[in-house]
Formats: sequence, C-alpha cells, structure tokens
Amino acid sequence: MNELTFAFVGAGGDGAVAAGDIIAGACAREGLHVVKTEAYGPQIRGGESSAVVRVSSAPIHAQADCVDVLVVFSWADFARFHNELVVAPDAVVFCETGDDPPPELAGRHIYPIAFKGAAKNVTAIAMLASLFGLPLEATRSAVEQRFAKKKQAVIDANLAAFDFGLAEAEKIAEKIGVEKRLTYERSAAHLIMSGNEAAAFGAIHAGCRFFAGYPITPSTEILQFLAVWLPKMRGSILQTEDELAAIGAVIGASFTGVKAMTATSGPGLSLMAEMLGLASIAEIPAVIVNVQRGGPSTGIPTKSEQSDLLHSLFASHGDTPRVVIACSDVEESFHATVDAFNISEEFQIPVIVLTDQSIAQRRETIDASALEHEVRDRVTAMPPALSDYHRYLDTPSGVSPMALPSTPGGMYQTNGLEHDSQGRPSSTFVVHEQMNAKRYRKLDGIAARYPLFRRFGAPRPRLGVICWGSTVGPLREAIDRIGEDAGIGVFAPQLLMPLPAQPLQEFIDSCEEVVVVELSFSAQFERYLRGFVDFPRKRTSVYKRSGGKSLTAAEIEIELRRLLVLHENLEEVTV
Repeated sequence: MNELTFAFVGAGGDGAVAAGDIIAGACAREGLHVVKTEAYGPQIRGGESSAVVRVSSAPIHAQADCVDVLVVFSWADFARFHNELVVAPDAVVFCETGDDPPPELAGRHIYPIAFKGAAKNVTAIAMLASLFGLPLEATRSAVEQRFAKKKQAVIDANLAAFDFGLAEAEKIAEKIGVEKRLTYERSAAHLIMSGNEAAAFGAIHAGCRFFAGYPITPSTEILQFLAVWLPKMRGSILQTEDELAAIGAVIGASFTGVKAMTATSGPGLSLMAEMLGLASIAEIPAVIVNVQRGGPSTGIPTKSEQSDLLHSLFASHGDTPRVVIACSDVEESFHATVDAFNISEEFQIPVIVLTDQSIAQRRETIDASALEHEVRDRVTAMPPALSDYHRYLDTPSGVSPMALPSTPGGMYQTNGLEHDSQGRPSSTFVVHEQMNAKRYRKLDGIAARYPLFRRFGAPRPRLGVICWGSTVGPLREAIDRIGEDAGIGVFAPQLLMPLPAQPLQEFIDSCEEVVVVELSFSAQFERYLRGFVDFPRKRTSVYKRSGGKSLTAAEIEIELRRLLVLHENLEEVTV
C-alpha cells in the first residue's frame, strides 16, 4: 500500500497526541508525506484526546477519509470521538485487554494488547512500525529524541517499552498478515510544521518584532512559538490581560514603526472590533491572525468551522476598510502571513489572516525551500515632505507617508476621531467623505497588486466549485478521484477582502453549473459572494454544514458526483 492512516485515542496522560507526533516526525524524515490532526475534549487540562496520522508515499492535501489502524487506550474515550473517527470496515484495531469494543466496530480485526504501563503509547508505536511497514529505525530514533531532555531512566523506560512492542508485534504478525503494509522508497526528508508554527515563522520572516496576545484555543501555539523565537531576534512579546489590550499594544508598537502582530480566535476577535476601527481610521499597520473555531460564544473551542467570515470582513462600527486573507494549508499559512505584513505595511491598513483549527493545529509535511517570500516595508516620511508635513495627505493611492515618532518635522496629531490631512479632528461632511474615499481607495491598489486566488481543474467547467480556506485540500483530492473527464473546475480566493471579483465572475460565466462549498451553517461565504458577483439564475447550489467535523474528500466527492448526475439528467430532459 502507498498510504495508511493511523489513529490513537486515549485519556490525558495516555500519550495519544505524542504518539501521533512521533510517527509523523519519523515518516517525514524518511521522505514520506504526512498530515497529522488531533482533537481534544473541551477541558483545559486532561480529558480525552485523539491523533490521526495519514502517511503516504505521494503528496496529500487533507486528512484521511477513514482510519486503517486504530489504537484505543480507552473505549470510553473513543466514544467521545466515534462521530469523527470513521474506522474502515477492514481496519485493524488494538485495544487494552479486558476492555470490550463497541458494537459499531463489529467486523473489524480487533486485537487486545496488554500495553506497557505509563509508556503504553511507545509500545503501540513500536507495534505499528513493525507490523505496518513504518520506518523502524527512524521511529526508534524519534522516540529517543522525544525524551532526550528527560532523565536517562525515563529514556531507558521508553526504549524498553518500544522493545516490548516489537516483541508483541512478532506474536501476532501471522494473524494480521501483510495486507496493510506500507510500501515506499526513501527520499529526502521533509520539513513538518503546524499551521500555527508556519504563521509564526512567516511573521518572523516578514520582520515582525513585536507580538502581543492572550492565550486562546486554537491559536495559542503562535504565542508560544514567538515567545521562544522573538527575543532571539531582538524582538519583544507581551502576554496581555485580554484580547482588547493585545490589539491596543500592537497598534501602539506599530505606531512607533515596529512590525507588530497578534493572534486570536473568534471570541478574541470580537473584543478587537473597536480597535480595528482605530487602526483603520488612524491608518496604522496591524496584523491579526484569527484561527477560527466552532461558534458562537465559546462554542466548540477545539474544533474547526468557517463561521468567522462575515465577522472578519465587516466587524467594527462605521465604514472600516481592512484586508482579509485566507489560507488553505500549512504552507499557505506562512505565505499568507508574510503577505499580510506586506499589505499592512505598504498600505497602512489592518489585515486579518483567516485560518481555522484544522489548518492551525495539524502538522503537515512541506518542502523547506518553499518558505521564501518577498518582504516589503512601509513608506515613511522623508525630506522634503517633512517641511510641510501632512500625515493624511490625500493621494491617488490613498497611502500617505508615515512619520515615526521623534522624526524632525514629522510631528502630527492622531487619534480615533475623523480628521483632516494634518490629523486635526474634524466633524464636517466634506472632510469625512474625502477621508473615507482616501482610505477605501487603498483596496483598489491592493486588489491590483495582490491578485491572490487559485483556479484549477477544467478550464470551461461543466461544474464549477467555489470554496475557500480549509475546504480547498479535500476538494482537490475529491476532484482527483472523480477524474478530469468529469469537467470540474475550482476557484478558491485567498484574498477575501478585497475580493478578486472580476476573475471570479469570469470563472462563474465559464461554468454550466456552480456550487459553493463551505463549513458554515448559515452559508456565510455564499451570502458574501452574492454582493460582488452575479450567479446564474439556475443551476447554482450551496453545499454547507456546521463545523465540529472537518469536510473530507469522500464527503465532497459524494456531493459532486450527485450534482454531476443531476446535471446529466437535466440535459437529457432539455434535449
């Protein structure tokens, strides 16, 4: 087999997530392609957890449709994930001895194992490596590396558990057979990163030297990553008392000329809405990474959803121009963050990077050479403009040079009030209209300079699919399975505000039928698109549902095949 998917389920302390990390890291070092996802209960500490690792010798773009090999440390914990973990009909299942499996797993190949004490996850890892063709030596090395900072006794105990797992595998090898053994050729090692790590790395690459944030699932890893690395880059990090303070600190740092960023999730973005208006009217660069989770309110903190879209596009009172960039995978998290800084600095506007839990917390193999991106800086006021400096000078691009504090001749007044070109508060209609036009004019330049969208599949599609963010990966795989002869084309905008409306309209006009795919119960994406493009009156549909469970390639494939059949039947009736 050129692909297998492994899953681990257990309680806090069982090491299910750590087991997934170890297998993912070992396979990446051997040149295999990996997508590793994890899920937790809503508890702050402890509770159930799961990790799913999809391993393939060919490139992959999404999590797996189903699990081939399942390790269950507790069936009680598995019950909490049974709606999310689809276990293949011929799956191999390992569970603790004396623990009866649920009836829905009848027909699977179930093997009770006496896992070895506290290191049960390492025992399981060794068994899987031996029985299913994972790189054995690389896996053992990954175990050693995982515990390298522990006492020697801890390292020895885990290696002993690894050897115990190998011995257990030999006992049952003949029963299982080799039908599910991974075959591959070793190649150059891949880099493996999470979306949050990629976004944080992108910020550093772009020149970010100040981060302020408050921990919130599922964006906290950005704060943790930058807490380690920003001080090494002569930068600063501030953990604030809440998200409102975080965005205020970012705007303050940026006002002084430092590239600054914060990261949050839906509830935190709600608190930042007023400060988005301040960054917009004062024309101060600011980058906000919003990692979506299930909402509303505190909703489902540990699961994905695409339901912060309209909030990200329009939150804050008044007319508040901002830019919203979406990313669809881990690598794109890096590029989208650098683009966000480039746009924010160049056009002096707040930029939101919109991702979600399934991208941010999954670990994915990427090519290290892809982590390169052009970096741009803001336009600062220089002589002779400083001889009669107007901070908010109305320019054709909407961008006026920004003087940094202490710049000779660059003093100006700034605040959250409407103002004239010198920053002096004004409540007159004429000034307000002029300044609104100036600020919104920036969006035209951004749309022209950053035509960020993906279009793939049939050039003149029978069925055109419009999607964004984390739905792109499973959609790509679904189309590959259906085949190019089906005539399916895809348009996936990365720049959501301002939307690349003209190329999107051209795509829609080239399609015989259109479907919008999204993970939002209220179809936020489709509603937003209708404000900018004309859909055909007939043959337009929406495939949407709530989050809490990510869209899979199999789910999308079923829907696309259904639409293709309906299209064919409609053609026959018309003829």
